[in-house]
Amino acid sequence: MNTILVAVEFTVKANSKLVALFGLGALSLLGALGCEPPTQTGPKFLANRVYSLKAGTQNEVELDPTLADIQVVLDEYFGTAAEPKIPKFFADNSDFAQLLDLEKLKRACGADPSIPRVESVYVKNCINCHAWEGSGRGPGSAGVDPYPRDFRAGVFKYKTTVRLAKPLKSDLAKTVRYGLAGSGMGAYDKITETELNDVVEYVVYLSMRGELERKMIDYAATEFDLSANPPTRWVKEEGGKLIVNPEQQETLDGFMEEIATAWHEANNNLIVVAKPTDMPVLEKAPVSWDEVTGNAELLASVNRGKELFIGQAAVCSSCHGPGGLGDGRTTDYDDWTKEWTARINVDPTDAEAVIPFLLRGALPPKTIKPRNLREGVYRGGKTPEDIYRRLRHGIPYAPMPAITTVASNDEPGLMEKDLWHLVNYVLAMPVEPKPWPVAPATPAAPPAPVAEEAAE
Repeated sequence: MNTILVAVEFTVKANSKLVALFGLGALSLLGALGCEPPTQTGPKFLANRVYSLKAGTQNEVELDPTLADIQVVLDEYFGTAAEPKIPKFFADNSDFAQLLDLEKLKRACGADPSIPRVESVYVKNCINCHAWEGSGRGPGSAGVDPYPRDFRAGVFKYKTTVRLAKPLKSDLAKTVRYGLAGSGMGAYDKITETELNDVVEYVVYLSMRGELERKMIDYAATEFDLSANPPTRWVKEEGGKLIVNPEQQETLDGFMEEIATAWHEANNNLIVVAKPTDMPVLEKAPVSWDEVTGNAELLASVNRGKELFIGQAAVCSSCHGPGGLGDGRTTDYDDWTKEWTARINVDPTDAEAVIPFLLRGALPPKTIKPRNLREGVYRGGKTPEDIYRRLRHGIPYAPMPAITTVASNDEPGLMEKDLWHLVNYVLAMPVEPKPWPVAPATPAAPPAPVAEEAAE
């Protein structure tokens, strides 16, 4: 299959008309299949060939030989898909020793002999979309919109921690148990509590493993002398086999400490949600508009939220549309797509330009659709606290920005209380009677990007 893939890749590059023949989705599937020889039996983690090509393109280096070395290191640290293990770096550090539970990992993927692999919780419920390695490129992924999450970036959108922080395991459990409304991520409300905890553990494990892979790819692309003879390598030959290169141990330990510390400190990065006491806040979406108009203070708050929504201070309407129908900016992409397209000057709408990435397993770029708030469907949760978190800290790796509040009305921007006016309006939008606001002749400019560090 690898030989076939090379031939197809060469032919497609030479003749872009094959795009029409194969279709972008078919080429993406070919790329994914090309990573695994037909003789491979049992589960296997596929290398992140898309990210490797992205880093190689960005730095004008060839990374395929290095990517093979990286898989050796990953197997040494995290084990294999058939037999996971806990990195020794974690076990040797008292702060990190409890980050992962090996028994949970084994049960989740079927490495526990008491559970048939096909009946293990991750294999039975997750692998079709997320794949063995958590790439979001499983057999059923191409037909899902938005695409399944790629865990390997270490980023999760819906959580109770600040934008740049890792989620709590309880955040991930909530996503698994209740699903993400309006997406292909269904609610797994029939699995047991043990299975739920096991699969969350496995997702964290895949995320850690994937982050190390990405860090090693980036480091090799920028710091290794790959043109030397011999080139810099992550591994060395010893006794007829490849082992981790001792010269790279300090660098690898640094990466592992960064990854482990981020997960260890998640509890220290919780978003504090303090509801105001001097104004009414809806506890849930109202059943009818009468619930709003029957409370003068609430109606005033909702009207203020509406002003902010369509005005220049919050600029919510630039993406969601003035009527909140999700018909504002509809040509943007999430960061999982941007990192291998726009950020390395690859036009995601240029079919020929994205072919090399599709052949390595990427899925055809899809625009990210702003939420239609009139439907009352919120992926990150529908409580006022959930909506506040999305407004205040945004959604990581998505175009939804964080809002930095100001201390007084004399400063440009939104005050903390304004966020709660917006919360009330968003919750009331599904029952607000028409006519709704319509798009102006010239759409409002998007808000200036806020540095993510400042958003914390």
